[in-house]
Amino acid sequence: MSEEEALTNFARWEPPHGSFQLNYPWKHYLEIGKVTRQCAYRIEELHNCIISKIQGQSDFIKIIQDACMELSKESGITLQELSAAVKQMTYPKAAPTHIKNLKKTAANLKIVLKTVTLENANVLEDVMPGAMVASLLVDIVECIEDIAESVIELAHLAKFKGADLAS
Repeated sequence: MSEEEALTNFARWEPPHGSFQLNYPWKHYLEIGKVTRQCAYRIEELHNCIISKIQGQSDFIKIIQDACMELSKESGITLQELSAAVKQMTYPKAAPTHIKNLKKTAANLKIVLKTVTLENANVLEDVMPGAMVASLLVDIVECIEDIAESVIELAHLAKFKGADLAS
């Protein structure tokens, strides 16, 4: 049992208080923690990949750079929105729009990857690091979708402010 789960089990024994009384959604907070950690692992892997493998500016990197930057930016905005929603106990009403933007941007990145020609490229040095970064970014989008689903579910169960309007 992880330390987080142990602390949650201890917290369940607290006397009822606040609007939750005996129905505090501990398991949903644990689920959000789990999917957030999975996302953080991929982000750290992305960071390590960028630091260690992409030194130069190959033609391939230049081609996918804008799409990767846009995907990174939109991912950050979405995660900030979800974080603020949990912290402030409000429904993340902008999250579905951000998720739609993430999916669209990820699809654009996939299109860019499919259209790239590899004529005079050194696959091992030029293409692989960039393709790995793009692949990790797409994985991160999937993790962010999982986080958004978990936060939205928590918002409904815990009756966050605005959740009743989003039904």
